[in-house]
Amino acid sequence: MAADDDRPARPAGLSRRIAARAPGAFEELHALYGPRLRSLFARRAGGRTDLVEDLVQQTWAAVWRSVSADRYQPERAAISTFVYAVANKIWLQHCRQAGRPTAVPDEAGPQGPPEDALASAELLEALQDCLRRPGLLDDEEREVALAAASGESERSLAGRLHLAASTINARKRTAYSKLRRCLSGKGFGAEMIEQLAESFE
Repeated sequence: MAADDDRPARPAGLSRRIAARAPGAFEELHALYGPRLRSLFARRAGGRTDLVEDLVQQTWAAVWRSVSADRYQPERAAISTFVYAVANKIWLQHCRQAGRPTAVPDEAGPQGPPEDALASAELLEALQDCLRRPGLLDDEEREVALAAASGESERSLAGRLHLAASTINARKRTAYSKLRRCLSGKGFGAEMIEQLAESFE
């Protein structure tokens, strides 16, 4: 869920060229999003470079398997959204294998292939739209929500924003409640929306 909005930087038609397995498209995707994936995993993995590189490689392998098997459909989600959804699933697999708690249902566990992350990709794209919606969240709620989703602790965020940890927690819960209503209005069911809870723990 912690991904930059890449739309202005994304070359035109990259999603379609990836789906068509056009020559050079995957290399272009790798060059464009490789640094972003490393940044994403570095924040979650506490800077462990060996773990970061392993997670990045797992993500690219899973994305390539999906593309090769025609499981990625550009009309359903941008390739950037799909890459981040697969990365999130790889992270959740790592958490389970390492014994770290998550709030995602067992069906999304390591037994499920990362290629099945397209539904999550659609959820993430809808979430990005909700985050950009004018008037839904105030600036503080948006910052707290994005920081929580990127893995920043309440204590760290409280220190950075000079707020009490209890205030950060309240802002986070308020933001999550608003995002839940927004996603529900887009037609997402309660079970799927609850997958977001892991990002706000």
